[in-house]
Amino acid sequence: MFIYYTFVGLKLHLRQRHDSIFLLCASEKIDPLALMKPIISDIQNCKRNGVTGFDASSKEKCVITTDFNAIVADFNMQAYLCNHLGASAAKYCPRCYADVDHAISKQRERTPSATIRTINRIKMRSLQVDKRRLRTETGVKEYEHPLLDICNPHKDIPVGFLHLMPLGLTKHLLKHLLSTLSEERI
Repeated sequence: MFIYYTFVGLKLHLRQRHDSIFLLCASEKIDPLALMKPIISDIQNCKRNGVTGFDASSKEKCVITTDFNAIVADFNMQAYLCNHLGASAAKYCPRCYADVDHAISKQRERTPSATIRTINRIKMRSLQVDKRRLRTETGVKEYEHPLLDICNPHKDIPVGFLHLMPLGLTKHLLKHLLSTLSEERI
């Protein structure tokens, strides 16, 4: 797991340069949320208090603040950051409450507050069978992390792509390709 950041407001041609992207942390053995905890704490502190700096062009003191704007990750990491079970859940989309019957359209949006409420409902269940059933029905896994306090990780996920993948897009594509080929070409 690697965590990088880049400055907001950079022009497009500067945004992708190697000297505009900074590594915050990396680890193979530590949980990503454990890596994020001190970073999120620093972001919250900087947002609240700011850092005193000096603006050379206007020759005066200034206060610099920061914010958290977007998460870029693969589907599994994105689902993990949303407290989501992934493609095996009945409500398989980490962004909305889509299921197999409503895969073509985007459904009601997930929110951090609703996710936290569901986490609390799962924790209140005494039987593991009930917990497992609620996890599968809602798609929510019950672990806490600080990311839900500073942003909505559900909103940065591309819905259209994710709604097709759990339904077996690759399987259908492969089936179509094989049906068009002759026995000799296979």
